This record gives sequence, structure tokens and C-alpha cells, in this order.
Amino acid sequence: MLPFGRQEVMSKNPGLIRDLIRTALERSGSDGVWQFELEHSIGFTKSYISDTLKRMENAGEIIRSREGEKVLRIWLTKYFPHPIPGTVRVWMLRASEYIPALCSIFKAFRKIGYEVIIHVGSSGQEISRALATGYCDIGFLPTLTTMINCYSTTRIKIIVGVAVGGSSVLEKEDSRIMKIATTNASSMYALASLTFGENANPFEVYEEPGKALKEFMEGREKFIVTWEPYLTRAKKVEGVREVTSYEDVLDSIPCCIMCSNMDYYRRNGKTIDSATKLYREMDENSLEDVFAQDFTSELLRPYEGFSASEMLDSLHSIKLFRGDLLQSVLTLREKLYVPIADATLKECFR
Repeated sequence: MLPFGRQEVMSKNPGLIRDLIRTALERSGSDGVWQFELEHSIGFTKSYISDTLKRMENAGEIIRSREGEKVLRIWLTKYFPHPIPGTVRVWMLRASEYIPALCSIFKAFRKIGYEVIIHVGSSGQEISRALATGYCDIGFLPTLTTMINCYSTTRIKIIVGVAVGGSSVLEKEDSRIMKIATTNASSMYALASLTFGENANPFEVYEEPGKALKEFMEGREKFIVTWEPYLTRAKKVEGVREVTSYEDVLDSIPCCIMCSNMDYYRRNGKTIDSATKLYREMDENSLEDVFAQDFTSELLRPYEGFSASEMLDSLHSIKLFRGDLLQSVLTLREKLYVPIADATLKECFR
């Protein structure tokens, strides 16, 4: 139990209690925390903790689930490892090519009264973990990452190829620091490897593509492998030239794939299929319509720092994928020499 003086201070600052609870739940992730553990670790009165949790639950910040007669387990809503009624949680990287498919998800799920919650992940690996664990319902993954997932889990269902292009290798001609800036996205590594081969300069891997772009623009990296919308912004700068585009080395293979958690698909497959149908009915001439929806502001929230016009410009370098996805994945396997059997890959398309 906290000393009385500290309890009095914290009781006058309820936000401090919420912050402590959020920190504990963020740290626990999809494992969640028993309520009695929170009461013990924070050291405040049980009634005050309970009242704070109730307010957080009413605000949609947390989910509490009873396990046994009296014991409650608590999660941040974004980490709850089971489907949430009336909600679809979408995880993605901050990449333009997802926008048309995201629009289709909004349309299909809003039609049945669902709330659409978007989370931006730091890497394909993080989104894969969220999908497999169950706190991501629909996720957008680089194609190579999706292929590797086929080794390790049967809890991810492949839905549809999303886009072709939208990424390039760029050179800053006045830089003398012979390094290649890239990110945790596996498609970027594949593009760099196929561009430079065995003679590649050292890689500098950044978690945040915006940070990678800043270092490149300031001349601390000779090359960058990046995607839209960062690509369009970089290309407008004098002294930057395109070395290789995605299509130069990977042709019409999709750069990313929309996937679903298998349990979520079993419950909501019809709506996901409706979203997929809407996406397949789109073409490059209808992309402007994406920016004229009543949910456009929510759709573009993950792209903070980029205007709607920049986002639309960035979509002009992207083609919607309309090919045979399984065959494209098999072709990528051959290009990158990934040792994975046909049967293993086909199982993910079941």
C-alpha cells in the first residue's frame, strides 16, 4: 500500500493512476494482467483501482474478462487476443498501397455497424505476431513476411494480394557515405538484395521510415530503399535519382498481402469476403473516390504529416494487384531462393 501522502497526491491526479495501469497493460501485451496483480503492483486502494478500471472500460480503453468466479483478467483493447463483438482491428505499416483495401474494409464493416480501429505496427514481424496471437483481426503484411509465416503458424489466413510497385531504391548523388538506408520491412530488404546483389554496401536498418528518409536527405546515407508516401516526397528533391523501381526487379509480384486471423475469419468471413470483392472492383481510375468518403479522415489518420493531396499523388506509382496470388508467391520464392515447399505455401491459401 502506498504511503498516505502519496495516495492523497495520486487521488487528486487520477490521470496518474490511469497512466500506471496503461503502462502495466502495455508491458503485458496479449498476456493481460490479473486485476489483483494490478492492485498489488500499484499499491492503491482496491476500490479506487476498481473505479478507475471501470472508467477505462466504459471509455473502451481496456477489456476485462472473468476467469473463474471472482478473478478478472485485463487487457488494453488493442491487445485483447480474441475477437471483439462489433469491432475489427486492422494492423498495418504506414504505406500508401494499403489505402484502397482499407477503404473497402471501412465500407464493408461500417455497413454492418462495426467500428474499424487502425493500428500502425513498427514491422511486419510485429503485425505477424499480432495476427497469430489474435489481437489483430486483419493485417497487411509484406509478401516475403507472409511467405515466412507459412513456416511457423496456421493461424493466419491469406486473403488477397494488395498492390504492385510503390517502392524504389534511390540515390543521393552528392553523398559520399556508402551505406544503404532501409527499414524492418522484408520487401525493402528483398528489393535491395536483388538490386545490389553480393556487392551491396552496408545496410543501416531503421525502425521508422521517416527517420531513414531524414538521414538520407541529410546525406548520411548514399542510398535508401523506401516506399510510398515517403518515395514521392523524396523524388521531388534535387540531387535524388531512382536507381531501381520495384517493378524492375519484382515485376508484377504484389509487394504486400491482406491477411486475417483464422478465428476472426471463421466468425466474420462473409464481411471480409465482401471487403475483398469491393477491393477487386476498384481500378486506378477510381482511387480519387477513396478521398471523398465520410470516413476519409479516419482512413488517413495513420499518415499524419502527409496531406491528402500527397497521399493521392503517392498512389499514382502503385498498381492494384489483379493476378494469381499463389503463383506470384511461388515466383518470389524462386527469385529469393527461399527454401519452402509448395505444400506448405498452399496450406496458407486454404
